Amino acid sequence: MQRSPKGLIVNRSVTPDEMAKLDISPDVRQESKKLFAYFRSVAESYIETNPVTDGTLDCTAAAKEMLHSVAAAERNAAIGDLLRAVYYTQLSSIYYYQLGIIDNETAIVAWLDSIKGARRGGILRSADNRIRNRKWAREYLNRRGGRLSDTALMEAIGAKEKLGRSGSINAIKSGLRDLKRWRGLRDLKRWHARPR
Repeated sequence: MQRSPKGLIVNRSVTPDEMAKLDISPDVRQESKKLFAYFRSVAESYIETNPVTDGTLDCTAAAKEMLHSVAAAERNAAIGDLLRAVYYTQLSSIYYYQLGIIDNETAIVAWLDSIKGARRGGILRSADNRIRNRKWAREYLNRRGGRLSDTALMEAIGAKEKLGRSGSINAIKSGLRDLKRWRGLRDLKRWHARPR
């Protein structure tokens, strides 16, 4: 038995190897009829009494397309045209998934919008933090060499902005990395060695 990562989908189907071990030969016609009946019942459950008439792909439109493809698959299976029957069955499964998406479209769009908003907010917040970290790193480089140890100085600089010990240290180290990246190591050493 296979499960999706979060356990929402459980696949209980038997693999061909397992079927050979069990010596079970499914009646393909019966299984096909069950599949067609299932697709038909799902499609019929989505047909609304007052469907949208403005050309929007709503549940009713997708369900009607699904019913047409199921009927075509059944017709072709009955006359022995298996290639077309398989084609229309696959088409039915596409409409089946479209129904799932259309039915949950509002939630999916809200989820995608929240991800975009979180990214946008994170980028702005990150940019503000980088500016602050570089400013603190410059202050750290200017004040370094006094009575305080490096970490105590970093903590004191961050404490002015009500940031904790580890947060201050991490912010200033991040700012130092940024300064090193932008100015180059030689420029940073020159900055640090300049007379005060």
